[in-house]
Amino acid sequence: MLDSLLPNWVSEGFQAVLSASPRNVLIAIILYLVSILMYMIRIVIIFLRLGYRIKPQHAAKAHLATILVNNLTPFSRAGGEAARVAYIYSHYPNTPLAVVISAIAAERLTDGISITLLALLAVALGLFTTREAWAILILALLTITGFILVRHYWDKLIQKAAEKLPEKYKAKILSNSQSSNIMQSILQDKLLIIICTSIGLAVWVLDAARLYSIITGLGYEIDFSRAIAATILYLALGLLAFTPGGLGIIEGGLTAILTTLGLPASKAVAATLIERLISYGLGTMLGALVILIEGGRQAWRRLRLQ
Repeated sequence: MLDSLLPNWVSEGFQAVLSASPRNVLIAIILYLVSILMYMIRIVIIFLRLGYRIKPQHAAKAHLATILVNNLTPFSRAGGEAARVAYIYSHYPNTPLAVVISAIAAERLTDGISITLLALLAVALGLFTTREAWAILILALLTITGFILVRHYWDKLIQKAAEKLPEKYKAKILSNSQSSNIMQSILQDKLLIIICTSIGLAVWVLDAARLYSIITGLGYEIDFSRAIAATILYLALGLLAFTPGGLGIIEGGLTAILTTLGLPASKAVAATLIERLISYGLGTMLGALVILIEGGRQAWRRLRLQ
């Protein structure tokens, strides 16, 4: 009945999912889990360089809680980073809140640098059309501008953010004598920036490897460089999507991206479904598991920073 209501290439896509190589799908899942591990390592390193220690398992759980919140709320990353701040601060209340916020913000900045460097490399290799290349160059300019603005105006930005928080958290941020120097110390730490940017680059390459494994597991040969280009466009979709977890927008966009790479429509649908089952489905499930382990309703209260 359902097959008769869907275009042939869509129903064929669902069937192609079942024909995907289990080995390749398992590799894709492992790559996804490794990327979570690398995010965990990066945030632990940032806090260590600031003179604070957080346990790796808490860093991993905070990241998974971020994924859950992002996947359940509109606009990518709209609430996830705030949830991560709340999670870490709730477990380490002796760490100044301004330090936690600055560390998370700095990590996002290095993420922007990483994806911009990868995108510029893809442009240099001729993996994008002229129009796409111009869009990437604009992205690079915006990233550099954002980096400069944060470096010079972080005090004002953090004060504005504090004004939107409950009074008890606002006081903890603004009364912290270190808050004016935290971000500056991070951005002036060249070794830390290099480490974080390198980890970010490695994660994006892992994302491309995951997509590559999925596509080849469906019996379609593709150059790894094209998988990198597709991943960059896929990431851009995630940033622009305004639905919870990008549902609908990302699926349609990724299918379109893959068809432009030459994949038959049915295989593009299958690759998209498998990728989203891993990045959205598995990520959401692991995040929900973290919340259950942390105490369910009490964990949600912590994430609300209230």
